[in-house]
Amino acid sequence: MAKKKTPKKRRAKPKTKLQLQGLPTLQALVEHLGLAGPNAWDALIIGDGSGQDWELGGGWGGVLIDRYSSNRKLVYGAMKPCTVTLAELFPYLQALAWYTARDGPGRRRKKEINATGRNMQIHIATDSLVVATCGMHPESRKAHRELWAAIDAYRASGYNITFHHVQREVIDLNILVDEVSRQARLGIEETYDRAINKLHDGYGIPEGVTIYDFSPDRHG
Repeated sequence: MAKKKTPKKRRAKPKTKLQLQGLPTLQALVEHLGLAGPNAWDALIIGDGSGQDWELGGGWGGVLIDRYSSNRKLVYGAMKPCTVTLAELFPYLQALAWYTARDGPGRRRKKEINATGRNMQIHIATDSLVVATCGMHPESRKAHRELWAAIDAYRASGYNITFHHVQREVIDLNILVDEVSRQARLGIEETYDRAINKLHDGYGIPEGVTIYDFSPDRHG
């Protein structure tokens, strides 16, 4: 009787090794930020923004890393009009909003950490000196104080948030979110034109209409 052949085990596909110019591992980044202690960090956010002034659109991207699960969450978005400071700030607001939501992993984690008698430690790495300075020194904030109040509200609710200024080339993830933010910004620029094209196909509206043509002040 012929022996059954033992099926060959498939070799696991090796993970891609990126040859970028930043710190080689997450552990190296943690040590670079001085967070090597056992309770030094619970979540880490690396973010970046792309924009100029109110006349143009802005985009942002960020990655939140949960220490305990090692899960990473990519967040990104864009808006128009937008300033570069808003674009630099929004990845952290968006990541925190997701992480601390009712069903978010951060809220559950916070309860576990609070039970041990300490607050959750969230660290933010940004290549924007303005954001890092304003994040740690509220008296230096000259604009967007209403949005900075959201960061302060997270702190008041038991999240210790620390900002670190790190040059972009130091962190490979920052190189990634820099490009994500740029692509988000470029994508937002064509949003109105895409909407008009869809309305042209669905309603037959002419090309070249502006927002003043919709619900006009008075009949022509």
